[in-house]
Amino acid sequence: MNWQAREAERWLTQACRDLEAAEKLLHQKEYNWVCFIAQQAAEKAVKAAHLARGESVERIHSIFALIKGDQRAGVSSISELTALLEQARSLDKVYIPTCYPNGVPFLAHALGGKETNTATTICS
Repeated sequence: MNWQAREAERWLTQACRDLEAAEKLLHQKEYNWVCFIAQQAAEKAVKAAHLARGESVERIHSIFALIKGDQRAGVSSISELTALLEQARSLDKVYIPTCYPNGVPFLAHALGGKETNTATTICS
């Protein structure tokens, strides 16, 4: 197995671990953490696909852009995943508010079970 394949496998393994953590946090009603970790899991899984193709996309955080591609950023599309673009868009919407304290000042009250169930279902 070459370096790229090993690195892709490592990223995919971490994505699976992140999703497991998100599912555990869901039972504890830690909704902001569930959404954040679910987004991170999906991002890592899609980046694993890019790594397997020999592409470096470490600085791109939009799952939508990682799947659709972005010529300006030098990111090629992953046609096998285009059916997931709407789910990617949904996960992208929770990235900033759950990553940064000033993303949504009232975050603890903003996200509920519906958003977190959607986020973990998308990642599964």
